[in-house]
Amino acid sequence: MKKIIFTFLGIGFLIANAQTTLPTSWSFANPAPTGSASPNPSGPESAGPTGWSTKLDVTASGTTPFTYSSGQDGNAACKLDATGEYVKIWFTDKPGPLSYYIKGTAISPNPPFTGTFTVQQSVDGSTWSDLHVFTQANLTSTNFTNFIDTPAANARYVRFYYTQKISGSNISLDNVTLASAQATPVAKINVKQGNADIVNGSTFVVGKAAATAFTIENKGTADTLYITGINTTGDAVSDFSISGAPLAIPANSSATFTVNFNASINGTRKASMTINSSDPDKSQFLVNLYGIGGDYATEPTGQVAALNFSNVKAFSFNVSYSPSAGSEKYLVLRKLGSAITAVPVDGQTYQRGDIVGDAQVAMVGTDTLFKPAYVLANSTYYFAVFPFNGPTGFENYSSNSNSNSINTNGPNPGNYYSGIDPTKNTFLTDLSAKINTHDTIFYSNYSSSLVNNWLAKDTTEGRKVVYCVYTNLPYVYSEPFVWASSTSNGSLTREHTYAQSWMPSNIGNANWPNGSNNKELPEYNDQHHLFPADQLNANAVRSNAPFGEVVTVQSIASTGFGKLGTNANGIKVWEPKDEHKGDVARALFYMATCYNGIDAKNWGMGIGAFSQDTAVLMKWHRQDPPSNHEIARNEYIFSIQKNRNPFIDNPEWANAINFVNMTWIPTSSVGIKEQHALSQVQVYPNPIQEAQISLSGVPFGTQALLFDYSGKLVFKGDVTADNTLQTGKLATGMYILELSFNGAKSYHKVMSN
Repeated sequence: MKKIIFTFLGIGFLIANAQTTLPTSWSFANPAPTGSASPNPSGPESAGPTGWSTKLDVTASGTTPFTYSSGQDGNAACKLDATGEYVKIWFTDKPGPLSYYIKGTAISPNPPFTGTFTVQQSVDGSTWSDLHVFTQANLTSTNFTNFIDTPAANARYVRFYYTQKISGSNISLDNVTLASAQATPVAKINVKQGNADIVNGSTFVVGKAAATAFTIENKGTADTLYITGINTTGDAVSDFSISGAPLAIPANSSATFTVNFNASINGTRKASMTINSSDPDKSQFLVNLYGIGGDYATEPTGQVAALNFSNVKAFSFNVSYSPSAGSEKYLVLRKLGSAITAVPVDGQTYQRGDIVGDAQVAMVGTDTLFKPAYVLANSTYYFAVFPFNGPTGFENYSSNSNSNSINTNGPNPGNYYSGIDPTKNTFLTDLSAKINTHDTIFYSNYSSSLVNNWLAKDTTEGRKVVYCVYTNLPYVYSEPFVWASSTSNGSLTREHTYAQSWMPSNIGNANWPNGSNNKELPEYNDQHHLFPADQLNANAVRSNAPFGEVVTVQSIASTGFGKLGTNANGIKVWEPKDEHKGDVARALFYMATCYNGIDAKNWGMGIGAFSQDTAVLMKWHRQDPPSNHEIARNEYIFSIQKNRNPFIDNPEWANAINFVNMTWIPTSSVGIKEQHALSQVQVYPNPIQEAQISLSGVPFGTQALLFDYSGKLVFKGDVTADNTLQTGKLATGMYILELSFNGAKSYHKVMSN
C-alpha cells in the first residue's frame, strides 16, 4: 500500500527476538510488552524485555496483562496469583548467579504464605529441574528477601513458576538479575554493532545503509579466537558482501568488519550471515540481515482469513484470525458504532492506542488472537486487520484488509434473582441475603482485577488511561498500572463511594478494615462501590461528605466537573460529574442493601452521622439511568465477585425500598411490572445515526420526552407503531429519553453523532 513517502535514514538496529544476552535484568516497573497478551491460558506468552516472557492462567476471570503490586524497590513488582503462572528468561550464554527478591503475600495483615513456588532451570525449555523450592517454611510474607541461585552451565532457560496456588496467598517477585558466567581462558565470541550486543540467531536491520560496521570480541582470558570465515546465504545474498573480516583475535581483544549492502530491487532483502570461529560453544554465530531496497519492505500479497469473535460477553470478547501467507505482522484497527474507513500509512510506525483516521489501533504485532481493552455492553464494534511487513520506519501495509463487526451482549442476570419479588414484604431481606453472598476480591487486587482487566483504555503511544469518575481528569500511564498520589500525569486512588466512616461496621471497630478473623471485611473491598478517583482533586476534597447538588461552590476541579460546596439547605456536599450521578446512587443503594442487617446493624443512609439525602439519589437514579459502561462493569464484577447490583438490572426496585431507614415500601404488582417493562426497553443503534430513535420492547401506548443534558425539552410525542421516535436531526451530544406508561417511567441515555 503506497500512501505517503517518509524519508528514513538507513541506520541499522536489532529486532528483538526470544533470546537475550547476559547479563539481563528486569525490575517489572517498565515492561516492554508486545501488542497484547494472550486472552486464554493456551495462547501465546506475553513478552517483557528481550528474552523475557510471562504467562498467566486466565481461565477464572479472562485477564489480559499480568498483574503487579508494590515492589522491593518501591516501584511495581510482578504479582503471580494462580497455579501455572510464570516469568521465564531465555538466554544465549552460560549463566552466572541468578539474583531475585521474593515475598509470599497473604491475606492482610500478614499471616503465613501457603502453597508452593519454584525457581526452575532447563536446557531446552521443555524439561525443567528445580533450583529453589519455596513453601511456608522458607518464604516470609512480611518483607522481600533476596535469594541467589546458580543455574547449571548448560542451562539456557530459567523460570519462576507458581507450582501450587492456595487461596489467600500470592507471590510478589522483583528485581531479577541473571549475570554472565565468569570469564574463562577458553576463547569466547561476542558480536556487537555499536554498543549493542547481538544475540546469536537474532535479526539485525541494515535498512538502507550501504555499510554497517560490526565488532567481534574475544571474551576469553587466554586463548586466541580464530575466525575461519564469514559467509552469507539466502534469497538476497547477492545484495550483501563482507569486507575486512579478521582472522585471529587475541584474548580480551576485538576486531571489526563491514557488511556492505546494495539492493538490486526494491522491497525486502534478506540474507543470513554466519561467523565461523574457534569458540567451542558457538562455532557458528548466526545473524539474520534485513535490508530494504527503496523506501519500504515488500507488501504482503495476501490477507488474513475470516476475522472471528469468540467468548462474547457484555464486557469483553476475543478477536482472532488465521495467519496471512507472507506477512510478518498485523495491524488491527477498532471503531465503535460504524464501519472503519481509515487505512494505515506506509512507513508509519503505530502503537496500540494510536489514532488512525476514524479508528484506533487495537493490536499491532505477531498475535493472531487478542482481547480488546475496555469493551462496553450493547455496543457494535468494527475491526479491520492489515497484514504488513517491515521493521520500524519501513512498514508496508497490505491493501488487502479484512473487516468484521461484533455486537456485545447486554445484561445477563439469568435466574440470579429467582424468587426475589418486590411486592412481598420479605423483599428487602430476600434481596440482601441474595447479593450479600459473594466472593471477596481484596482491596489491593482492585488494580489487577478491575483496572487492568476492563476499565483501562488504550491511548496513544502504547499507553493506558483511567479517568477519575468524579472529575473526568485522566491518569495516563505506561504499564504496569500503579496507584499514584501525585505525579505529573495526575493522582489516582480507590474511592469508597459509601465512605468508610459511614459504615456501621467501622464504628468502634479497632480492627477496621479487618474483622476478628484478620481478613478484610467484604464491605471494605466490595468492587461494586469502589471507583478510581483523582486523589488531589476529588477524593481528598470530597473526604466523607455526602453527595448532593451544590448551590454555593467551595471547590471545583479544573475540568469543571466535580464540585464541593453547600446545597440549598446549607449542608456541605460533593457533586460528581453528571454521567456518574446515577452510578453513585446505585452503588449506594447496593451497599445499603447488601450489608443491611449484618451484625444486626442498620445501613440506612438517613440515620447515620453523615445523613445522606436519599431523595437526591433517587432523582439521580432516574435522570441518569444505567449506561452501557455501567452495565458492562456490573457484568464484569459479577464474573469475579459472583454477585450483581440489582438496581442496575432492575432500576425500578429502588422504588420498593426506603433507603433512609432500610424498610420495605409496599408497592403494587402492576406498578412494578410496568416499571420493569419500561426498564427493559433498548435504544439501537446508540449512538443514533439518523433523525429518529429506534426502540425495542416498548409497551403499546408509551409516551416519550427527550431532553438535552442542560434539561431543555427537545422532543415530545408517542412511540410509533414501528417503535420509533421521529425526532428530526439532533445536535451532537448526550440526551435523556424519558418513557411513560400508565404512570410508570423509565430513563435512557441516548447519544447523537
